[in-house]
Amino acid sequence: MSRWLPNLNALRAFEAAARLESFKAASDELGVTHVAISRHVRRLEEQVGKLLFERLSRGVKLTYEGRSYLLLVETALDEIAEATKQLRFGSSDQRLVLSVDPGFAARWLVSRLEAFRALSDVDVELIPSIDLVSFPNDSVDASIHFSLGQQSWPGLRHDYLFGLRAYPACHPSLVSGCNPLREPKDVRHHRLIHEQSTDWWELWFRVAGIENVDCSRGPIYHDANAVIEAAVLGHGIALCDFMTLGELESGRLVKPFSITCDGGAYFLLSPKGTVEHPSLSLFRQWLLTESEKQTELAARWVDKAFAE
Repeated sequence: MSRWLPNLNALRAFEAAARLESFKAASDELGVTHVAISRHVRRLEEQVGKLLFERLSRGVKLTYEGRSYLLLVETALDEIAEATKQLRFGSSDQRLVLSVDPGFAARWLVSRLEAFRALSDVDVELIPSIDLVSFPNDSVDASIHFSLGQQSWPGLRHDYLFGLRAYPACHPSLVSGCNPLREPKDVRHHRLIHEQSTDWWELWFRVAGIENVDCSRGPIYHDANAVIEAAVLGHGIALCDFMTLGELESGRLVKPFSITCDGGAYFLLSPKGTVEHPSLSLFRQWLLTESEKQTELAARWVDKAFAE
């Protein structure tokens, strides 16, 4: 039986614009121009004979017909995406593909995955990345993303995993070297090691009540493992968290001061309103349980480690 179908690019443009409630945001997600999104939506409206969006002075708003159509289009596109993924990669119930912050993967997640494998018989594929994944994505089911401060992710479900408390850590030789670390303000005389940006150190100095410090100096690494390795080698002072407990216990790093600041948090991100295969649902439930355990462990460790 012959089917009449609207243009697939027009459907994708409509779905993205409707989900994000913005032609501009849809153009950014799909990697096309704002004009292209507008043209695709207009063509679709002409084909179906209905107005799908109200054009307002400050953006767009779905009409009643547009909202009804979105529910059906989302379901259809989700099913097409899932069918294509299973065809390309095999059964989605047997493999879960995650984009993961490299530091989180190496220092926390990998050591626990065997327990999830035993529970679920699901193989996990990790793709290391600090970038925010653009969903829907044919190659990635979900993302474990680090954020310094709460953010808004339109169109995505975000599950809070756990937060971090950041503290200065360095090689033992720096504590009593030529610029000894006797009090927090002495940190200003040492090279600062940054992770992704200078924001952490700027925040720590504010919390410590230390002013007039140039936080722009020092190397910036976009990998937590590189930050920790540089600190272990004595290249400067890094802001670390409880994931460096092993280095502290072995004496490769020391924590000269107990002042901490907000070190950001990890979130599990996944498409909102999509047909989710069972592996991801099971992984989310398991990950949130493990995260609760980690939060309790971190709280006990912080109290102990920072005791005077």
